[in-house]
Amino acid sequence: MRKELSHDRSQRNYTAGFLCFTRLQYTIVVLLLCCKSGEPAADHENSTKAAFSVICGLINLAKEKPEKPATGSSHADIEETIALLNVTLTAPQTLPQLTKAAAGDGTLDTSAEPLKTHCADSALKRCQLAARRLKEHSKDVVYAALKKAADRHDLKQAINTTLAQLDGTYREYARTAAKTTDDSIATDLNVALGPEPDGSKQATIPGAATGRGKSCGTPNANTAGTSAGKNVLADAMCVCASTSGSATGAQACGLQTPLGDVAFTGAGEDVKGQWQSLAKQCRDKHPQPKLTAATLTKALNDFDTEIRRPQGTNGVLNNVLGHIKGAGSGGCDGTDSGANGACVYYGKDPTTKKPLPPEWRTKIIDAIAKLEGTEKAAANAHAIEQRLKTLNNTLISLILLSSSLGSGQTQAANKAEIKHVTEIEPQAAANKECEQHKNNKTACESIDKCEWKGKIETGGPCKVDGSKVKEQTNTEGEEEEAAETTKKKCKDKKKDERKSPDCKWDGKDCKVSSFLANKKFSLMVSAFVSLVEF
Repeated sequence: MRKELSHDRSQRNYTAGFLCFTRLQYTIVVLLLCCKSGEPAADHENSTKAAFSVICGLINLAKEKPEKPATGSSHADIEETIALLNVTLTAPQTLPQLTKAAAGDGTLDTSAEPLKTHCADSALKRCQLAARRLKEHSKDVVYAALKKAADRHDLKQAINTTLAQLDGTYREYARTAAKTTDDSIATDLNVALGPEPDGSKQATIPGAATGRGKSCGTPNANTAGTSAGKNVLADAMCVCASTSGSATGAQACGLQTPLGDVAFTGAGEDVKGQWQSLAKQCRDKHPQPKLTAATLTKALNDFDTEIRRPQGTNGVLNNVLGHIKGAGSGGCDGTDSGANGACVYYGKDPTTKKPLPPEWRTKIIDAIAKLEGTEKAAANAHAIEQRLKTLNNTLISLILLSSSLGSGQTQAANKAEIKHVTEIEPQAAANKECEQHKNNKTACESIDKCEWKGKIETGGPCKVDGSKVKEQTNTEGEEEEAAETTKKKCKDKKKDERKSPDCKWDGKDCKVSSFLANKKFSLMVSAFVSLVEF
């Protein structure tokens, strides 16, 4: 129940224990012990409850550290695999030495051939990465197939092309993944909050001087508090702390455990105990959501709404956090007389008369912008990772194809399998990829074949854009048809006419030199474990 203490002048000299009547609109009489002679009462219970709620929203989030986004593959796995494939295809003569190094301490002797030519200077890192991967995968079935594929010119060319795409996509992924964290976010939040409220270190109120009223401000005189807005700690003490021995009556914030007295007489006063108690009660009494750009923005918006709320006589006072009565001439001194209150006043610009924001607000805005950047980067990194998986599967399919290619019958079987995959795989793969982003609009829209169907950014289906998948499939079919046509035209030419860039003579027959005439290897789905573990 809200309670107000009467301060009739005729009763001020009475001793403590005199019974006062509340002046509420409804006619319920409440008995209270009045304060001692000459001592003003603390602002009444729950008068700043709304302010306590919004300040807690900021305290709870500012104490949190941004979560690091989870990524599937480590950078080392991808980089090492690319290096091993590259070395195997371009410098296979180095493999015995790399294998030996992998079995030992990893040291490479680049003073002698072939490492001197292929692994010295700027190429050293590539060879070191390849050796690390060899240690775990030298007997892998895929790696064994790669060495066999290196003897086939057509496969080697296709593998090299896909490997180059994988390398480029990995570099894009690494650049994007580096932007998914930002240590300066925690720094900004710490500056806005003030000292860590864990009781481990001194916590002082910046700008505190000559009492609570001057430190926290006087709305009527447009005098901002000397501590107002310096950090969240200062504002929280102005709104919720006890003053002048009135700790037991200081229930303006509706705390379960009232804070101890704060004198506000100087910047050296240590309030770590009060600060720790307030932060703990914030955590216990108010929900503590995960720190994101959205939750921090909401907390700041709630704060902005609260300080714009009209207060005082005729609602003429604003830019005040907490509770102020009457004309506000008594200031934010924490008492409950006719024109005082438990509050903090941020002041107005002397020229424009516009309300001034608290200083810590800039740091919160900076943190929000940086959180938005890291969250967008995380969504983009996730989308790029899906492309890495696709390229990885394509690469493994190409490598393993060397084991199956041989007789014309095997090649015909492969062609039939690829045709089947060509018809079915794009839609199924697209469905699976888009479904992964059902709770993230940014990630969904970053994939060309996906379309966001949700009504909010964090909830709703991410569906396949059928027209784009169909267009992609049709294009692939057209490419194969064009390749077959080119192959037929090539065979129909006479030997001396077979000088088209699309044809090459192998001594007995005319072969199509374009890789498009080969199967659509990229659509094959490998049933084997890839070299890169996602």
